[in-house]
Amino acid sequence: MLKCLRGQENKLAVGERSSSDYILCSLRSLQTELTVYVIASNVVQVGSNTFFRITEGDTPDALNGTITLSPSGQWEMNVYEQASSTNLDPDNATFVSNEIVKVISNGVADTGFTGTCADAGDSGTVLTTINFNGSQVYSATLNTAANNVINVS
Repeated sequence: MLKCLRGQENKLAVGERSSSDYILCSLRSLQTELTVYVIASNVVQVGSNTFFRITEGDTPDALNGTITLSPSGQWEMNVYEQASSTNLDPDNATFVSNEIVKVISNGVADTGFTGTCADAGDSGTVLTTINFNGSQVYSATLNTAANNVINVS
């Protein structure tokens, strides 16, 4: 698993040799299904590995190696080689590798997730919720007065 820190330039590598000067990366959040595309910068071949850089930042510039990967968590990355410095369509590139990238916050706040959580020691019916972009994606209630029955939706 590769690691990518939010808010900085990241050096990544795949164990496949690319014969091209340009690398297209397609990254899909395993949490939200959001897919983003970026042309990696500083592509270097060392032995049988291809090294490249992607900058994770708030202002995406896909043609110059900068993308926004939010929320943090696991992203599936497909790596393609290509002759173009501007193509962002994987159908016009050659597949090289598939990797899982763990995006780590590194102090940069994630956006989109909100929620409530019961305080420790609460009694009666306790509700915990998680929302993403305004839609509830998880809730759990614990009714301590009814023998600790837990309902999850």
